[in-house]
Amino acid sequence: MSVTAAGLSTADAARRSAAEGPNRLPQPGRPSLPRRLLAELTHFFAVISVFLLKVVFGLFGLVLGLLGTVLWLAFWGFLIYLVLKVFAPGTAARVREMVTGH
Repeated sequence: MSVTAAGLSTADAARRSAAEGPNRLPQPGRPSLPRRLLAELTHFFAVISVFLLKVVFGLFGLVLGLLGTVLWLAFWGFLIYLVLKVFAPGTAARVREMVTGH
């Protein structure tokens, strides 16, 4: 191997590339389904949401807890739709068509 302070010669680099293949790191593997599910369930907002749902159901009972949950989800869905409408109007139109069925 003839390596100098200036680096490999073009010929040496081409020879090594042909013999060893490209100089790339292997792609990392995709996490398993249980690991991805655990990552979602331990996400900060998921943990806070579960805690708040327990508090709401404990304080107000099943019917009001379910009503509060539905309203909370509708609120967040509306906020996400507004963000889509501002930043991606085409996507917001497709979402609106999907929800209304037109």
